[in-house]
Amino acid sequence: MFSLTFVHGIRGWLEPPQAVVFLAIPTIVYVVVELFPRYFCTRLSAVSHFTKTNDTLTLYIPKTKRFQNVLPGSFLRLHVPLVHKYEWHPFSITAQDKHEVAVQIQVSGDWTRRLYDVVHPHLYVHIDGPIPAPAVEVRQYSVALLFGAGIGITPYISVLQQCLVDAKQHDLSSRRHSTPHMGQQVYVHWQTNKQTMFKTHQHILEQVGALPNLDVQLYLTGNFAKTAPDATDVLRVLQKMTSTCVDSNSVDPISGLANLPLPTKLGRPKYHGILTAVANAHRHAEIGVFFCGPAAIKTTIRDTLHQVTTECHKAGNNVTLKYHPEVF
Repeated sequence: MFSLTFVHGIRGWLEPPQAVVFLAIPTIVYVVVELFPRYFCTRLSAVSHFTKTNDTLTLYIPKTKRFQNVLPGSFLRLHVPLVHKYEWHPFSITAQDKHEVAVQIQVSGDWTRRLYDVVHPHLYVHIDGPIPAPAVEVRQYSVALLFGAGIGITPYISVLQQCLVDAKQHDLSSRRHSTPHMGQQVYVHWQTNKQTMFKTHQHILEQVGALPNLDVQLYLTGNFAKTAPDATDVLRVLQKMTSTCVDSNSVDPISGLANLPLPTKLGRPKYHGILTAVANAHRHAEIGVFFCGPAAIKTTIRDTLHQVTTECHKAGNNVTLKYHPEVF
């Protein structure tokens, strides 16, 4: 291969090389679109505050002008000079208010581990964005089905937060005009093998559980049942006991959360059953199916989605399931 490359390059001895003609425009576009905004259109900001769990870190960062109108489901690129001089990493925006945005970071590599170790209340960072992700399309559907795996729930947390805002605004409008609510129907299925992760979004999950047009189902999967079989058996027993006496203040024994519309399940979601049930509940509708998580699960849901679509069409249900995957 080297010899062929060498022979090919001999022509450069006889006439000037022309590679610059083909590479100049793509290089200029890359510099203008990617590098220039990151290093010359962002400013250094100090982290407002942060929270930690065993393997996750949540940063609260002051908003810049570019972040004043963030769409739910967007992400940003984060640069921390103290961790690495040049590296930028993408993270979903999980929450926002008038003054700051929040990102949740799972420790899963050298860069995130270093950030977890060195973070402090006045850590300086750059943020670039906001950048639309597939999750921003959730608002375009009257029926949306959201699958999150592990840290892949983060793009949808801001969507759930917006659902709460819409519900509060609707309550005010209903009191003034006495109009019925014809809102979006959202189904959320979140699976994780770390029991402690449920607590990271406790506040938002407990609030959305009371919304009539939003169904939330949590799953504790995989490693927990394998590494703690005795604890798993105890949780199953507790769940059966509490399911017979559920009230508005009951605490789910698996997730530790209150006010959930459905008890947390042990094991993986049954994608075929979930997709079929939603498709039959909204016959002939256009349903947005969103996923964020590992590539293997993305492929499983895609294949199951095609199977369910075929089965529904054969049964006379012309439902449309549009898939919007995102791999973390």
